[in-house]
Amino acid sequence: MLKNTIAELKNNKFFVIFAFFIFIVIFTLENLNNRFWLNDFKVYYLAAKALLNGEEVYKNAFGLGTGFYKYSPFILLLFTPFCVFKYYVACTIQYFIIALATIGSIIIIKKIINQYFFSLKNKQVVYVLILLLAAISMHVFREVQLGNVNMLLVLILMLGLYFILNSKLIVGGIFIALAIMVKPYFLLLMLPLILYKKYKVVLSSFFSVVVFLIIPFLILGFTKGFSLHQNWVEAMAKHSSYLKSAETIYSLIQYYFYSNAPSYFQYLIILLVLGLIVLYYFYTNKNNTEVATIEVNNNLNFIVIFISIIAVIPNLLITDTEHFLFALPVIMVIISYLFYSKNYYQAVFFALLFLLNILNSSDILGNELFDKISKMGPIGITNLINIGFLFYLTLKNKINVKI
Repeated sequence: MLKNTIAELKNNKFFVIFAFFIFIVIFTLENLNNRFWLNDFKVYYLAAKALLNGEEVYKNAFGLGTGFYKYSPFILLLFTPFCVFKYYVACTIQYFIIALATIGSIIIIKKIINQYFFSLKNKQVVYVLILLLAAISMHVFREVQLGNVNMLLVLILMLGLYFILNSKLIVGGIFIALAIMVKPYFLLLMLPLILYKKYKVVLSSFFSVVVFLIIPFLILGFTKGFSLHQNWVEAMAKHSSYLKSAETIYSLIQYYFYSNAPSYFQYLIILLVLGLIVLYYFYTNKNNTEVATIEVNNNLNFIVIFISIIAVIPNLLITDTEHFLFALPVIMVIISYLFYSKNYYQAVFFALLFLLNILNSSDILGNELFDKISKMGPIGITNLINIGFLFYLTLKNKINVKI
């Protein structure tokens, strides 16, 4: 694995250098402008300190008014090593972890695309990677400003997917379990794992989650461990009560079609999306008639469902806009396809779409215009278009060119 990683870094050294330079520039500007705050990371850092000091973790707001810690006790233990450092030093470490996670995620996704979708020339790969970084630039910028863990989650999930595709199922399951411990809604990924009979991954994820849940009890004692887990469940239940999002499918229905849509629509939408994925599975599985192509098609369709579930989560649940970084694999497949197909009409359409998202910032548009546009849910709409286009390409056999 280490040898492969070094080889991939060498093969993509121009992109790695370019991307790391961009992160250095952002880091320098944020410090010069006295905006190197990392408010989300402050929550994790102060919550970890509170844990070490025997103080309340889940019921106190750290930093901002909505700065409640909401991840599992096990994940909180992983943040405790940061407490060895002063806050600024810890922030700097977190910042460059995010930078490395972003670069690493993109390289792993590129490797998966080259293996299962299409092979691009070296020059094209460089353009694809740079354009991808540009397409997600606003989300990445917000991610490093806040010091969040979304890019780490993308890296963990892509490593899980990579190991699964390379038959290292137990290791893949451990990575999936780690993501679930951060965001339990990644349990939705059990659907493609079960559909494609990757039961060893499911079992590995299950037992890993159990181990991760037990570890805080072993370190902190039963009483403290039980109290923390109880508070964690309560914190997750309250999370959506102090957040709003115009980007969910439910919010889009309210804004454009049915302003009085009942709240239970949110759950019906989730069931509908999962139902469509199951239909996609049966439809594509039914069309796998040639024995020589069944395994390749299964892997490709598994990847499509896996990355689409990750991408659609911010459309299903109330989250912050930087969670649309989960769409990174889907966007990269689309950009790679546009280079491979040389379809200029589609290229222009998606270039405009990505440009509108890049420009969708209060710093560029001003607060008043930005607030008006944000209510229309442009990021959510773009994400749904991207996911829909990916399924269209798959169903039309435009991306399984590795057969």
